[in-house]
Amino acid sequence: MHTEGTIFTHYSPANNYLAIRFYGDSMANSGILDGAVLIIQKQSSFSGGNIVMAILNNKRIAIMRYKTMGNQNFLMSDDKTSNILVVDDNIQLVGIVIEVRNKLL
Repeated sequence: MHTEGTIFTHYSPANNYLAIRFYGDSMANSGILDGAVLIIQKQSSFSGGNIVMAILNNKRIAIMRYKTMGNQNFLMSDDKTSNILVVDDNIQLVGIVIEVRNKLL
C-alpha cells in the first residue's frame, strides 16, 4: 500500500473512515471520476444501491455498486463493462463511499 498524504475531514471517530484514490472510469456514471479521492465509512452491513469498497481475493481493491437480487448479493460497475461479481468468501466488503472528491483540473 502506498501512502500519498493526509486528507482532512469532519468525520468522527477518524478510525471508522479511510480515504483512497480511485483510478478508472467504471464508476463515472455515479460521478466518481479517474483520480477522485473517496472517503469510505467502514461498516459491515450494506443496502442495495450502495457504492462499496471491496477487497477481491485479498489482493485487489474495487469500488462497485452493491445489489441484492433474491438471496444473492452482487457487485457491479456502473458502466456495466466489468463482470458482475457474486459476493462470496473471496470478497471482503469494507465500507461505503460517503464522499467523492474529484480533481478540479
